[in-house]
Amino acid sequence: MKKILAITVSMLLCGTLFSQKIDDRLLKSFDENTLIDLKKNDVQKYNLLISSIGNAIEIVKLPLKKGKSKLLNEIILPKGKFNYLDLGLEIREENQYFKITNTDKMMIVKSFYVLRND
Repeated sequence: MKKILAITVSMLLCGTLFSQKIDDRLLKSFDENTLIDLKKNDVQKYNLLISSIGNAIEIVKLPLKKGKSKLLNEIILPKGKFNYLDLGLEIREENQYFKITNTDKMMIVKSFYVLRND
């Protein structure tokens, strides 16, 4: 009986610890407690943040507009592979647009809405 109780308690503790495991890539922008809370209380948003790591950024040719154009913040991109977390950015409710310095291109960081419906 004691062995069964010990095994049951061990399994419950392991399950709790395992369920709190978070994706380490998100620690660039979020503290561990925030991520544990998010995973527990808003699993959809947590999963969206993970899936967006690889597809939240899009690089496109800078559109040529006639008349006044909205001023974009400029950004210098690192060489090689990167994601929005590497750049210190976050996913927001609206798309974010950045002119890539010394190019004719811009970077779009997709919004929660776009990522949910992509």
